[in-house]
Amino acid sequence: MSEKRAETATDRLLRRHYREMAAYYRALSLEHREIARLQELPPAEFERLVKEGSTIPSFYNADRSTSRRVI
Repeated sequence: MSEKRAETATDRLLRRHYREMAAYYRALSLEHREIARLQELPPAEFERLVKEGSTIPSFYNADRSTSRRVI
């Protein structure tokens, strides 16, 4: 939706804003999909990833119960 608004915006600043928002929402969508994938892992596998220092989106050092409460 933001991308469509960017295409039709006549104001240069609005066009830039809509493009930035579209990029932000794409990144957020990817992060949510990754979190959903992590939620499907068995608890032991999730804990292993956390201990290895895996870059778990927005939940660096969080435990599984915390990530479930946030989502």
